[in-house]
Amino acid sequence: MINNINCFLFDLDGTLVDTLKDITLSLNHTMQQLGRPAHTQEEVQDFVGGGVQCFLERALTGPARSLLDKAREIFIPYYMDHCADHAVLYSGVLDTLKDLADKSLAIVTNKPAEPSVRTLKSLKIHDLFREIIGGDDLPVRKPDPGQVLEALKRMNVKPEQAVMVGDSPGDIQSGKAAGVKTAAVTYGFRPQAELEDENPDFLLHKFSDLKKVVTVGTVSAL
Repeated sequence: MINNINCFLFDLDGTLVDTLKDITLSLNHTMQQLGRPAHTQEEVQDFVGGGVQCFLERALTGPARSLLDKAREIFIPYYMDHCADHAVLYSGVLDTLKDLADKSLAIVTNKPAEPSVRTLKSLKIHDLFREIIGGDDLPVRKPDPGQVLEALKRMNVKPEQAVMVGDSPGDIQSGKAAGVKTAAVTYGFRPQAELEDENPDFLLHKFSDLKKVVTVGTVSAL
């Protein structure tokens, strides 16, 4: 049992918002322009994580890796324009965030800041967060703890007062390295087994389970 939890840091894609369709469509637009075969949504789900560079490197294998710079030139502006065409909040996200309105809430994502903000505004939840740290705001990204620590610094929150919530091993690793508690959601982009291997403090099978974690400023094990 931990007292005085007053801050929650959230990953974006696969945690708060299902963005997989828009990411897939944008990648396959890029593949088409490059004369490369399309990827299935299941394949794209495995590519997500680590930022745009890592994402495109996973999508372009073998000799196609030489097309990486051109792929960035095509993918980034196209995705900027289409990042929220089909994006939807996961079940329970809006109500749960509103229930946590008395806490300090922040976004910590490897997604670039501009499409992150556009997505949040499109879904009308942008104003619920005190800080938004995108993947291009700092020289480091998750699993490095730098983004988490920067968010805490901006909000004047101590690590022991915060919980990092995400759907990937990188979210858990960055949270642990920053000294905050960690909660992994199992409905997102990464398999549950990968998350369990990271030993998060809490495993959430639906977002509304977060309300079970919080009880009058105290975090208790589920």
